[in-house]
Amino acid sequence: MNRTLPPMSMQRDESGFAIVTAVMVIMIVTILGLVTLRLSLHSSDTTASNRKRVQAVGAAEAGIDFALARMQKDAALPCTLADTLQTEPTISRYSATITYRDANGVVLACPAGGFLTSGTPKTAVIVSQGTTNAKAFGNRAMQALVRLDPAVGSTGFDKAIFSNSTITVANNTDVYGENGPDGDIYTNGDFVCDSGNQHYRGNIIAPAGSISFLQKCTVDGDLYARNDVKTTNNALIAHDIKSSKGNIALSGATEVRHDAIANGTNTGGIVRNNRVAGANIPDPVVQSMPTLDFDAAAWTAGGYNDQTTINDCSTGSTSPLYAAIKSIETATAPKLIRTTCKVFLTRDLKLNRNLAIFADGGFDMSNNFNLMSTASTVRDMHFIVPSSAVTTTPCVEPGIKTDTGSTFFDTVHYLMYTPCKITLKNANGGYGQIYGGTVSIENNFTFHYAPVSVFGATNTTPATTYTLDIAYKREIPSS
Repeated sequence: MNRTLPPMSMQRDESGFAIVTAVMVIMIVTILGLVTLRLSLHSSDTTASNRKRVQAVGAAEAGIDFALARMQKDAALPCTLADTLQTEPTISRYSATITYRDANGVVLACPAGGFLTSGTPKTAVIVSQGTTNAKAFGNRAMQALVRLDPAVGSTGFDKAIFSNSTITVANNTDVYGENGPDGDIYTNGDFVCDSGNQHYRGNIIAPAGSISFLQKCTVDGDLYARNDVKTTNNALIAHDIKSSKGNIALSGATEVRHDAIANGTNTGGIVRNNRVAGANIPDPVVQSMPTLDFDAAAWTAGGYNDQTTINDCSTGSTSPLYAAIKSIETATAPKLIRTTCKVFLTRDLKLNRNLAIFADGGFDMSNNFNLMSTASTVRDMHFIVPSSAVTTTPCVEPGIKTDTGSTFFDTVHYLMYTPCKITLKNANGGYGQIYGGTVSIENNFTFHYAPVSVFGATNTTPATTYTLDIAYKREIPSS
């Protein structure tokens, strides 16, 4: 059977069609590649711009924060501040200008590059420009309005817990603020969180020492130390970590939700905003432990007209000292007791009025001691070892000590004060303030910051520092 073959011209036509098809496919692929490249370049440019904007606003915020720190620390209020931050992956910078006004709204003289020259500032406006060396647009600016109140005459009793040396806290500890995260912890030594499940609703400040988180701890404010800050387990810091003279070393699971800024190295953890190493930042403001001695006139002016001195140190339910303390349960006016003895409290005490005890020998609360009010009205209780009772520090006695059975009910707000050691072993820490030469907290401790009125105290913290109240902090158009 004979097969008829197609003409040669038809075979050539089909071959040409295949070539055309191949060329068209190549063109389409090339066009798609160019489009993809263009999209990739656009995405890369957008990412670079976004990164620059994020770093720039972080740098601007850093300028605000550094200005606030300088305004709180220095006697001479700065007019301008500028610095370079060793951020990653690009270097960022800030430049801040501060305008001060007096109580009448008049702008005070403040030369560029200098310090406030005259007048008493009442408010300040801080404008901080932030930028980076990234090759993209996106400089940012932040503005803050601040009210300044001189610390002149302050008694220094503005912390939840104050230690003139090291603070050690163990086992499930919760410290609450009075109004949000204002339950500040302050130490002129080191702060050590050496056991897990601790939550602090305020700042932790160590102007002369270091901060160590050896277990899982949460802080709703800042960690601010002169020396090293380190974590060795899961930790959460809701705002900044700062080390003005040391290093920051964070465990891999530690999370910092704002900035981590160190004078030295800065490694580990997860930092949500800026990580800065080699920064030139001021030390935290140093506060001396306020002096608190018995001042009869000051306490009389504070409403404590009933003042009794008892130096019979016998113990038991029939002792004069115990009888005087117990009389507060039926008192109709605030009462103050002055004694050279050590006060042992082993039974329930119900306050019908406010009570203050100055005890040169310290306090020992044990045997399920319970402190409460006779009604729903909140009463004040002062456990005070006067400054004059101590000649040498650091010291353990005369101190203040509670055992695991002591309970402080929420109807009493108390102040514990001793230049020596405070040891708290209490499942319910109650409400008030704790001021000690050394503070050691053990076991399950829940404490609420509640300011307690103090009379006759003096504060040796430099009176030229200011207390700052931030009205707002916001982003504004960059100039």
